This record gives sequence, structure tokens and C-alpha cells, in this order.
Amino acid sequence: MPSYTSSAAYAALSKQDEDDASSTETLTTMSTRRTQGSRLVWCSIILIAINSTLLLIIVVAVLAVYSTQQSPQQSWLLGKLDTSSLLKQTSGYSPVFDRYAFSLQPVFQDNPLFSDKVLRQRPNNATDEAWSELSKLSSFTISADEVRKLGQDPIRVTHMPGDPSSFPVMLSVTHQLHCLNHIRMGLEGAHYLHGKERSRHDWEHIYHCLDFLTQITTCHADVDLILWHWYENMEQPQPNFSGDMKCRDFDGLKSWVDGIGFPTEDIWYFKREGRVYDMPVDPAYLKYLREHPEDASSH
Repeated sequence: MPSYTSSAAYAALSKQDEDDASSTETLTTMSTRRTQGSRLVWCSIILIAINSTLLLIIVVAVLAVYSTQQSPQQSWLLGKLDTSSLLKQTSGYSPVFDRYAFSLQPVFQDNPLFSDKVLRQRPNNATDEAWSELSKLSSFTISADEVRKLGQDPIRVTHMPGDPSSFPVMLSVTHQLHCLNHIRMGLEGAHYLHGKERSRHDWEHIYHCLDFLTQITTCHADVDLILWHWYENMEQPQPNFSGDMKCRDFDGLKSWVDGIGFPTEDIWYFKREGRVYDMPVDPAYLKYLREHPEDASSH
């Protein structure tokens, strides 16, 4: 008589072995897939890194070839554009950086205590003409959007005659040079005033210029270095104010602005057109003009 119990038990054990084998196969398959997936990820990362490196090498090579094939004019312009972008970081907003390609020039500043340079001479025709030419820069125009970038409302700013979308401006260096010249002339009052007493307005003008130049100087805070030396027949070391500097190309800038602009003096003859916004006058200045009406028409 057959043993059904033993057969059933054997069948159950066989089924369990098959299940265990199937589970083992499943785990092995999953493990294999994980390993393959991990390898695929790493392969992708490696391929991306290789492609990125190759792309970088190609870009560098193209730029190198391009730079060697540039004309002198192209290289010159690119260098100036780079300089302008760097100068932007140390200046307030000015559309000049987008219109004029600055360059920096190595300059030896020769500044002894005694000198016969024309700009340092006592009043004479040559000195006066040199200062006048140095400080006479043209004005030019900017747009309403550029006025807004300066933090101003175009409605409150003087516009060009017949063109409310164009606004006259002058470079700050124009005013700086004007102030230096005015202080120079103030030191020679006996010559330039022709024996007349200096007016209150002229004194205020001089001190305004000193204050303006002080603010400009401290704003830029020049960090060029001044060395000290021992000199013959002197007991103390003395500063040497001569040395190498790196300067913006002032002559190039002046030539550019004179080429696109108009005489700044023309602005004094502008007339009001329609409704304009009048800025409030400083109370102290207004008081002075009321006490000295002869100056009111010229200021």
C-alpha cells in the first residue's frame, strides 16, 4: 500500500526547494540589475566628464587660433573693452563706458618741488592758454533711460532745445579741471582781479571747488605709493613725488568727447520750453543773490 503521507511531504519539500531557488534567482537578478545600473550611472558620469573636458579643450583651442588671427585693430579694441568693463567696477554709472573704449597708459609722473612746466608758471598768456585748453571739454547728450540710471527723473532735467528726449551732460573731469584752474587763479588774485576786492561769491566759489576736489580725492582714494629718500644737504628724508603711474588716456577721452559733443558754454544760453521743473535754490545762496542782485543774472 503506497504511503500518501510521504509522497505529499516529498512534494511539499520539492515545492519549497523550487520556491527557494526561485527567490534566490530573483535576488541574484535584482543584485545584477543594481550592479549594472550603478555601472551605467558611473559610465554616464565618466562620459559627461570626458565630453566636457573635450569641449573645453576645443573652445580653448578655437579661442587661441582666433586670437592669433586677429588683426591689430581687433586686438586693440578687445583690450580696451576689457579695460572699460573693469573700470566700470570702480566708478558710478556712466554710459561713457559703453561708448568709449578706454585704455590705460603707463605714465611717469615728474613732480619736483621746483619746475618751469607751463601749467606751474606764474600768470602769463602761455599758462592761461594751456589751462584753458586743458579744462575745456565738450558736453554731449544722453537718453531718458540713461538719465534714469543716474537716479534722476527726466522730467526734472534740462533737455536739449527742441528735443525733450535728449539731455546735455558734461564729464566730471571737466569740473575738476575747472576747479583746479579757478583755485590757481585765486592764488593770483592781484593779477586776475586787477586790483579789485574779491567778492563773497568768488570766495564761495573757491571753497566750493576745494570741497568738491576733496570729495573726489577721498572717493577715489589713490593707493599709488610715495617713497622717501635722503638728499644732499638735508637732515631729514624727503618724499619723492615722482614715480610710475597707470593712467586713463585723458587725451584720447578728450578727443573723443570733443568729436561727438558741443561747447559746454552753449548750455548757458538755453531757454525754458513749455513747462519745466525748477529745482529749489539753496537758502544761503538765495539769500546772497537777494543781497547782491547784480550777480543774479549771471548765476
